[in-house]
Amino acid sequence: MQKITPFLWFDDKAEEAANFYVSLFKNSKIGDIARYDEAGAKAAGRPKGSVMVIEFQLEGQEFVG
Repeated sequence: MQKITPFLWFDDKAEEAANFYVSLFKNSKIGDIARYDEAGAKAAGRPKGSVMVIEFQLEGQEFVG
C-alpha cells in the first residue's frame, strides 16, 4: 500500500506531462482529472476547462499533478 502520493507541479501543462509520462511506462494510466469550471477559472485566471489537478499512475506508483 502506497502511503505517500507525490505531487508534481507543471504550471499549465499537467495534462500534457501526465500523458507523456504514461506513454513512457508500461502498466501506467491516467486517473481522475479535475477541470476548472467557469467560476474557478475566473478566480484562478485560467481558461475554463483547463486542468486543475490530474491523477496518474506509473508502474503502479500514484502521482498527482
